[in-house]
Amino acid sequence: MQKGFKKIIKHFVPAWFAVTMGTGITGINIYSLPYQFKGARTIGHIFLFFNISLFIILLFCLTLKFILYPGSFHKSLSHSAQCMFFGTIPAGLATILNSLVMMFPHRAGFHFAAMVLWWIDVFLMLLCVFVVVTYMSVIHKYNFENVLATWLLPIIPAVVAAGSGAVVAGSQTGLTAKIIIIISYMIWGIGIPLSFCILAIYFSRIVLYGLPKPDIIISTMLPLGPMGQGCFGIVSLGSASYQLTSSSSTQSLRLFGETAYGGGIVVGLILWGFGFFWLVMSIISMVYTFIVTKQTRFNLGWWGLIFPLGVFISGTESLAHALDSNFFRIVGTALTLVLFVLWVMNSLLTVINSVNLSLFFDPSVNDA
Repeated sequence: MQKGFKKIIKHFVPAWFAVTMGTGITGINIYSLPYQFKGARTIGHIFLFFNISLFIILLFCLTLKFILYPGSFHKSLSHSAQCMFFGTIPAGLATILNSLVMMFPHRAGFHFAAMVLWWIDVFLMLLCVFVVVTYMSVIHKYNFENVLATWLLPIIPAVVAAGSGAVVAGSQTGLTAKIIIIISYMIWGIGIPLSFCILAIYFSRIVLYGLPKPDIIISTMLPLGPMGQGCFGIVSLGSASYQLTSSSSTQSLRLFGETAYGGGIVVGLILWGFGFFWLVMSIISMVYTFIVTKQTRFNLGWWGLIFPLGVFISGTESLAHALDSNFFRIVGTALTLVLFVLWVMNSLLTVINSVNLSLFFDPSVNDA
């Protein structure tokens, strides 16, 4: 048992936080279903408390690894694949703070805790974006043929933090809400343009060199993440801006709120459409790969199915609310059912493969 625990810690990787991302967003989507059923809110609460426990356990394991194995942090950053997954840590934290605000709308203490966590999340996001991108530019070596959608992982936390800022701002008032909204727009301005830059490179790569290898074909779902979360973020920021400024005595502020609200919906629709393209292309790519290669070996990368689809659902539901659209409500509800099935499947496979320790492998570790 001691040997097994040692292997778990030594080969623990940041990619495990993709589980918290997927679990958190699944709970949020179930809780906020457009068409509620009895027990949906309770299920959402269960997901939240499970996700908090899971996040704490994973954070303990990763911290213990970096303490017990000096140099492992730098090795992880220096590894071109593992480095990307540091972005799953702030993104996973964001699902927790979002849940605290959304699931406990009348608990001021939880709202304050969520605001504190948001500032921590922003700090971690900035570290992730600038440190990882610096390592990509200075340390890592890439060929155009090997470009993957995982390049989005250190950037996605910026888009996620912007959307979380809108959620947190909605629970605050006055100057605090204004500061959070302004910073969130700036953060959105980091995440979405960078995501488009990466997607342009990635699209060129798959057209010129074909689909990724079967063991990482799930990564084709990742482009859905920044589009779905970007849609949710810009629509929610517009709504938060309008609520904050609608009663202002300053005409320019009222105009800003109205423009942000209407413009947010338009931009959200555009991002949703682009996300729909990547969703369809990802499904086609995965089905084709599984049929041709018949390789379906499970790995942690499969959790890349959950969060991108989950935030696309969040974007869909934000449009449903803003436009009072039954179409988006139906689509969001149907996709939430699919999301829950995928979460159950991934959870079972994760437990099975964790027992035999096959999921605990860090390619940056030298066991010699």
